Amino acid sequence: MKEINNNQNLKPDWDEYGGKRSPSRNRLLFPEHKLTTAKFIEFFKNVDVNSSVLDAGCGDGFWLGILRDLGFSDLFGVDLSYPLLMRAKSKGLKVAQYNVLDMNFRCKFDVVLMCDVLEHLPDTTKALNNIQEALKENGTLYLIIPVYDSLSSRYQRFIHRKSKADEAHKHDETHIHAFSKRIITSLLESHHFQVVKAVYTANRLPFITGKIQRFTFGNRFGNWLSIIAKKS
Repeated sequence: MKEINNNQNLKPDWDEYGGKRSPSRNRLLFPEHKLTTAKFIEFFKNVDVNSSVLDAGCGDGFWLGILRDLGFSDLFGVDLSYPLLMRAKSKGLKVAQYNVLDMNFRCKFDVVLMCDVLEHLPDTTKALNNIQEALKENGTLYLIIPVYDSLSSRYQRFIHRKSKADEAHKHDETHIHAFSKRIITSLLESHHFQVVKAVYTANRLPFITGKIQRFTFGNRFGNWLSIIAKKS
């Protein structure tokens, strides 16, 4: 895992960050997010709707809203950004302002979501330990994380002699880490998760500007990973 040297000692203002972003709108409009959302629905349509779910870094409640529409009711989300939490509350979702690094729940959850969150956190060890504590035995972690492994991303980095960390920071200046499939899998296993499935989405092809491809060529290329892992 590469840590991005971009003066991260200056902590982001998450209220300002959340006030400038429209996560749900982006996920509905951008093709790469549509592919990731389709994978999310494909998995959760077969999960028991009586399962309790914590969304760690819920933002404006996009994923919780989908689960509610799928029939789930025991849903709870936490986030640092007050503006995003207010949007989630306006949707009738149960959310609260917590730092994922400081979570400490008395109750345990069947499922924990971390969707586009881990790359922002300065202490991945503490975050994953907290997720372990929040999960019931044999509970499920559903993780979505950018990895910038599409054919286009790899080609552009090679041509411009840029690192994955450079690309991650260009994508979002609050990204602290640049993961690969191998690194995130190893990190999860070192924190006592058993990776059940890791699926690439959003494989852009070189020279096809803005074109998002569904074809990952045997699950080898893509800009996002959707990971299902079990607490072991």
